[in-house]
Amino acid sequence: ADKAAADKAAADKAAADKAAADKAAADKAAADKAAADKAAAEKAAAEKAAAEKAAAEKKAAPAEAKPADKKAAAAAPAVVVALTGVPAEATDVLMVGGHSSFGDWKVPGGFPLKKQGKAWTGSLALDPGTTVEFKFVAKVGDGEAWEGGDNRTVTATDGEVKFDAAWQA
Repeated sequence: ADKAAADKAAADKAAADKAAADKAAADKAAADKAAADKAAAEKAAAEKAAAEKAAAEKKAAPAEAKPADKKAAAAAPAVVVALTGVPAEATDVLMVGGHSSFGDWKVPGGFPLKKQGKAWTGSLALDPGTTVEFKFVAKVGDGEAWEGGDNRTVTATDGEVKFDAAWQA
């Protein structure tokens, strides 16, 4: 009887251990499935967000310019500047004035000219009819030298405007 009771207890323990192992395996499978479902949902959400971002960027991006638009932009009216008599120690010369292309009277945003021989030159497009008041500013060493005299003005037209000037001391 004792042997039968011991055998029954051992069988009950084995059955309980098997049930516990089966439950642990089922719990692990459920946890693995939940983790896989969560990862799939996160991936789908990330892909949806990326697709929405790409669609928004495409919508916000300007349309590709048509050949006629590119030709018109290339033929935009320009103000062509040539400045002579700039102080020899100048390392840079800018047009600084009352327009965003001229830095809105702030030297760091001024329109830079390039040295070509004895002149400082540049060409920029402005909408026809735009008048800008400005001064030439030379960068000298760590400072800057604003030309003297009255402020200058230039008005853009439907064609090219040549603005030849001499530095005002």
